[in-house]
Amino acid sequence: MSEQIDKINKTEHSEEAEAAETREDLPEGPETEEAGAEGSDLEGSEEGPAEEAEAGETGEETGETEAGESETEEAEAGEEGSESEDAEAEEAEEEFPEEEPEDGPGADAEEDGSAPWEGNGASRFLRGKKRHRKHKKKHRLLRLAAVIAIIAALIAVGNLQYFAITEIPVIGNKSVSDEDILELSCIQEGSSIFFLNPWLTKSRIKKNRFVKDVKINRELPGTVELIITERDVVAQFIKWSKKGTVKRYAVTDETGMVIKKYKKKRNVTMVDDLTVTNAALGKKIRVKENGTYRKSMELIRTMRQGDLYFKEISIKGSLVTAYIYDDLVCKGRYRNLINSIQSGELKAVVYQLYQNDVSKGTINIGDNNYCSFTP
Repeated sequence: MSEQIDKINKTEHSEEAEAAETREDLPEGPETEEAGAEGSDLEGSEEGPAEEAEAGETGEETGETEAGESETEEAEAGEEGSESEDAEAEEAEEEFPEEEPEDGPGADAEEDGSAPWEGNGASRFLRGKKRHRKHKKKHRLLRLAAVIAIIAALIAVGNLQYFAITEIPVIGNKSVSDEDILELSCIQEGSSIFFLNPWLTKSRIKKNRFVKDVKINRELPGTVELIITERDVVAQFIKWSKKGTVKRYAVTDETGMVIKKYKKKRNVTMVDDLTVTNAALGKKIRVKENGTYRKSMELIRTMRQGDLYFKEISIKGSLVTAYIYDDLVCKGRYRNLINSIQSGELKAVVYQLYQNDVSKGTINIGDNNYCSFTP
């Protein structure tokens, strides 16, 4: 505001100086009339300029006085407005004290007289920013309180005896007993059904390699159902010792993963004529004869799809010997045997022999799904 008053004063002084210079430059009446007229015209010309000069001076003085009064009123009104605005700013600063910048661009700007904090607009911005921070902090506290309340309510509900676990049925298991499944699950009767961790329970049960997948169903108020999907044991391989004696029988699923090793032979298809080099549990079995291994696993998959069962298979080159019983054998080329199973011809022959109570002999597999039986 002080800058505006200084500008008004400077304007008044400049106008007065221009008026004075104008009066000095005006030519006097007698000199003007001596150069331009004679006789009686001289008196008229002398009175005219003098009166005009006096009228001009009077008008200028009146205009200057009126301009000065109006400028003084505007200055007083501006001072009153600035005083009211300063009072409002001081009250706002007392309610929300501003933080003076210590370092950074704000401090440098104050030293050279161009601080960005000056002006009512900057003050309102800072006050609005502080109010926003306060509201944001308040909202965070409210959200935290709501979360704590929800957790407390869940704990209170979970501790009710009405939701205690009372039944744990196990469904779908064949190779693994119910007792083993429950022991692995670590689920305790009487604990809250809401505190059961499904993911952790599944991971515990799947430590048994026979278990492929687990589904957990919770039925309020207190039943937890465990649905087990087991791996299909489809083949067994002999792991020989270095001395040439049988060391272990390694059983695998359809992917070749070793599920378990036994000291005795199991009721699952035996794959002969393979040299097992590694049969680590939970890992894929390794053999020297990879081509024969792939053919054996493909034949087992085709056998299962064709609803047949071979007790033992032996593949040497392209010739296959598959035992249905100890004394009932199928012989033929590998591809012919696969085709006869897929077409259903071999299954029809085996079913006919079973109906006739024949358990001994040889089924010869030829081209074009031709099958013949030799007792």
